Amino acid sequence: MQVEVISEQEEESGLKFSITFGGEACTLSLSWADYNLWSPDGTRPPSIVAVAVLRVLLEHGPEKIPASLDASVLRRLIDGGDQLVSRELGSGSS
Repeated sequence: MQVEVISEQEEESGLKFSITFGGEACTLSLSWADYNLWSPDGTRPPSIVAVAVLRVLLEHGPEKIPASLDASVLRRLIDGGDQLVSRELGSGSS
């Protein structure tokens, strides 16, 4: 399924993305702490990390993605979610 970032807005605690996927849309918040966890060297654009999070949620998470969510929710919904995001990002390679 195609996942596309429509907009990105920087906030004090991180970033907020408007994302579309499969004819639906959501707002995804990505804290700086979560960004640093999934891109520890800071080389990946935050939008790529946000897309990876949403892809993992779509593949392994709930049937319905909420209209607004924080990226950290995947830890509560998916066992091994952090590792799945890292794998989606290419296991640490740029």
